[in-house]
Amino acid sequence: MDFSQRAKKLSTSATMAATGLALKRMAQGEDIILATVGEPDGDIPPFAKQALLEGIQTANFKYGSPQGLLAARQAIAKWMSALYDQVFSVEQIVISPGSKFSLFSLFFCLCDEGDEVIIPAPNWVSYETLATSVGASVRIASCPPTEGYRITGPRLQQHLTAKSRVLILNSPCNPTGAVYSKEELRAIAELVKKHPRLYVFCDDIYNQLIFSSAKRAPHLLDVCDAQTAKRVIPIHGASKSYALTGWRLGWMAAPTALAAKVTEFQSQTLTSLPDFVQIALAQTLMHETHFVVELRERIQARFLRTQQRLNGHARLKVYPSEGAFYLWVHYDLQNRTSAQVTLDLLEKCGLAVVAGIAFGCENHLRMSLTLPDDQLNEALNRMIKYFNTYG
Repeated sequence: MDFSQRAKKLSTSATMAATGLALKRMAQGEDIILATVGEPDGDIPPFAKQALLEGIQTANFKYGSPQGLLAARQAIAKWMSALYDQVFSVEQIVISPGSKFSLFSLFFCLCDEGDEVIIPAPNWVSYETLATSVGASVRIASCPPTEGYRITGPRLQQHLTAKSRVLILNSPCNPTGAVYSKEELRAIAELVKKHPRLYVFCDDIYNQLIFSSAKRAPHLLDVCDAQTAKRVIPIHGASKSYALTGWRLGWMAAPTALAAKVTEFQSQTLTSLPDFVQIALAQTLMHETHFVVELRERIQARFLRTQQRLNGHARLKVYPSEGAFYLWVHYDLQNRTSAQVTLDLLEKCGLAVVAGIAFGCENHLRMSLTLPDDQLNEALNRMIKYFNTYG
């Protein structure tokens, strides 16, 4: 078939591809531990489940608003205002089918051909495709482990040009778990202030899942002035902190003019989201208080156990994550790419992880910590066995 040039550049998300390959083998009866998926294990919050059932009974089943159900946007605005210690209005909130679509909508509405998007690497696998699919150019800013896999002020300065339109910040970062400090964010804020065309898309999907008692990770909005804050757009969702990956609920808090333009875009692309999931979301955000805290405590405990065990191996080093729910593992093997290692792990050891090159960083692996403890322990056994055998 003769596809468009843009379609020819598309490929499946690397995490989805790795998951699909593992699931195919599992369907054939193979013993595979699936550690590729970026979603919490276990059940969803009980309150969310009950709210969904009640929402089905009371929902409007006709077309809804392309901006999102008013009651849900009111709940999100209140929730965001409390989380960020800012004031967000209901007019700023746009609900989308997942934060990935929120990002795509923003790229579509802000980027023209030739505009540049700065992506600090290692980075989530979809940022580049989302940006280039609307015609933007991508500038990858590789951030070494000596700088904590975070973009510094001087490194950002090297990548800023007159064409710079968007900077993406993800804290905690997928895949590394790196969290930006307020000092690092201040340096970034000063540069953003000097570039009035530049917007910052803050992918905050993990920002409650941090390994501390704080309610969220430090944020650019904490340190920038009021004018610069108008170009800082937090993007959030229900997938990670509330384990509602399958509900496909994301949102942004954008300047009202941009929110209105995104709403126009969504009216032409997705029309509206089902009311009943938005009703359940609103109830969950307003009433669920324990789930996030319990989830991050469970993930942190798993991380500390697995980090200690893998760091005991001569060829493995785990980055000291500060949040999210992944192990970011550097390995020392000569002449073995991360794609080769992940295929070996799957075929020879029955362990599915994601190659570091998918995140822009060779000689690394990403393994999800969202596994039951017995499976997680066995996953570590299989990884250590592989590096004992082939190292």
